[in-house]
Amino acid sequence: MIGIPQAILNELESFSLPSIPKALLEVLRLVENDRVAMIDLAVLIKRDTALTARILTIANSPALRQVTEHKNIEQCLVVIGISLLRTITACLAIQSVFPNTSRHQHYNFKGFWRHSLLVSEIAREIAIKLNHTDIEEAYLSALLHDIGQMLLLGGLGEKYGIILDKCSDEESLLNMETPLLGTNHAAVGAWLIDQWKFSSFMADAVMFHHYSADEVFSANQLIQIIWSAHRLSSCYSIDQTELGQLAPDLLAIMKMLDLNFESISEIHVIATERVVMLAEELGISDNDSRSIPKATGLILKSEYFDPAHSEIELKVRDMAVMQPLLLNLLKICNEAEILLSLREASKILFELGDPSFLLLHSEKPTLSGANILGQPELLQFLEIHLTPDQSLAASSILSKQVFSTFDNNHSMINSLVDVQIARILNSDWLLYVPLCCNEQTIGLIVYGLTTGQYVKAKKQIEWITRFAHIASISITTCRSMQERESKQQLDLINQFEQHGRKIIHEAGNPLGIIKNYLQIISNRLPDNDEIRNELDIISEEIDRVSQIVKKINNQPVASKIIGNLDINNLIEGMMTLYGESLFTSRGIFIQKKLDSTITPISADRDLVKQILLNIWKNGSEAMQAGGCFIISTRDSVNLNGEYFTEIQMSDSGPGFPPDVINNVFEPLDPCRKPGHYGIGLSIVESLVEQLNGIIFFHSHPGVGTSFSILLPRKKRGDS
Repeated sequence: MIGIPQAILNELESFSLPSIPKALLEVLRLVENDRVAMIDLAVLIKRDTALTARILTIANSPALRQVTEHKNIEQCLVVIGISLLRTITACLAIQSVFPNTSRHQHYNFKGFWRHSLLVSEIAREIAIKLNHTDIEEAYLSALLHDIGQMLLLGGLGEKYGIILDKCSDEESLLNMETPLLGTNHAAVGAWLIDQWKFSSFMADAVMFHHYSADEVFSANQLIQIIWSAHRLSSCYSIDQTELGQLAPDLLAIMKMLDLNFESISEIHVIATERVVMLAEELGISDNDSRSIPKATGLILKSEYFDPAHSEIELKVRDMAVMQPLLLNLLKICNEAEILLSLREASKILFELGDPSFLLLHSEKPTLSGANILGQPELLQFLEIHLTPDQSLAASSILSKQVFSTFDNNHSMINSLVDVQIARILNSDWLLYVPLCCNEQTIGLIVYGLTTGQYVKAKKQIEWITRFAHIASISITTCRSMQERESKQQLDLINQFEQHGRKIIHEAGNPLGIIKNYLQIISNRLPDNDEIRNELDIISEEIDRVSQIVKKINNQPVASKIIGNLDINNLIEGMMTLYGESLFTSRGIFIQKKLDSTITPISADRDLVKQILLNIWKNGSEAMQAGGCFIISTRDSVNLNGEYFTEIQMSDSGPGFPPDVINNVFEPLDPCRKPGHYGIGLSIVESLVEQLNGIIFFHSHPGVGTSFSILLPRKKRGDS
């Protein structure tokens, strides 16, 4: 097994990958729309090796990966979110506009991109033929099979470029890489995928794609698919005239995959035709058949640069590039998300690895690590006092200057605090960049650097400082907005409480008077009079309304005594009060199927009544032209070993619209056309949850809607 020398690994930690310009441009266009479909973005991103690798890396970073791996691009985009994706693509665009910061400026990648697309399209067609368990996995593995070439060029620069220039194809490249570098592009590509910690053979498929047919014959199916796709990509066509020349590889593929000659030929034709179309669309359809990066011969010499021109270029870059980046950051309203976006933006722009953030404490003059995912947790436990000459970190923030432990003119260069931070970041050297906005200082951006990275950082200090200023503006703006929102929310709460007190006072008086009057009338009636029973039901409803009104002001309401509740009696009583107005008067026939063996349950009577009334009201309003409303009860329904009492209600209305069915228990979009579909159901769901119950829902357009409410009862054998 070929490893990777540590010196090369150090250079690969911060990699820069060039994207297909048209693909990146289209992604930039799409992410401007907040409502863009992730599936549309995923289709576009999967055409570009660099974008795919970047998205997989970010989605599987400690900051975003929670428990499960993310190897589906659409899933990755959902995890990343449109705000962070917008920042990432903006930074990739910045990098491509100003190529002087990139080691890829002298190379043509069109043949490389086209080759990667062809291998991935062939791999997908093979996976479909074989009914492979994960088509996306096969496609992505193939798309990334040669990404090690990009990584090595980004990490080693001209050293690797010299090797590329001496090679005509991948086989000759492989023969030069191992003796000169101690590794090869297949091993480096596998290393990158290993960083994502996938529970799959993707890394192995990349690692082994140059092995012999005999070595991969007994390997996992994914490895065989990528190996076969890579071999088939070198064929211009597959027909009987080439069979003699290509017999060894073709015969191995046919035997390995158990596919006949016609199937393999069909796969090759479909994939090739699709890549011709994609290459034309992406602007990479030239006649160069070279599948590895090709030197363009463009050499930019330092003597051609005028210092004044360089300064103007820097200012133009700040105005034309950094301003859109700031606008993207200002759209993010959460400080943790801003810091995450800044970290990813910095990695793309400066290629210095993961930066960390030390922020000032709000109540005392100390610095500590920001509480964000993906940043070393130990930084949060540091308490760096802002005392001059005690640490380089403190000196940097007090002087508002960029400091580095590489410099030799600092007396506190080996302070314990700086040593601790370097150990936490697993680095020998540190670069501190103050976060300052106007007169306000927020904290520091900290880079843990290798010697090579410091050389790179030193050339970009002005740009890094400008980036830190933009970061400060975005964080300060976010904090100001949050403070404003908190104050506005507090003002609204106070206004609401005052308004609530008025409502409670104004509504309470007439409700109390009505209830007293009903009591007077009830006292004049015989004990067995049916009207007296109906008056008792009305009085009970007045009490329930009073309880609801009191909740407007969040005033504590005396807890209801949860006693034995007879569901059938409750339904009969409510039908007496509401049956005529909700159903009979509207031409709706009521059918009751109440289980006579049902026994009382322990539940809040008012909550159950509120649930039933909401569903009845919805059913009544749905059947404008009349219909049938069925209500039934059933006792001792067993669900996963628990016993429930079931209340089932169904109407013969038009059913819910298709766009409502999947979100029936969510509040309706205020922009939706006026109507009664689903109103109150979000309340119903929350009330059922309060009762520890379960609600089921079915609706069929043109047939009707039904609800099933399961309310818990005592387990068999409980006292």
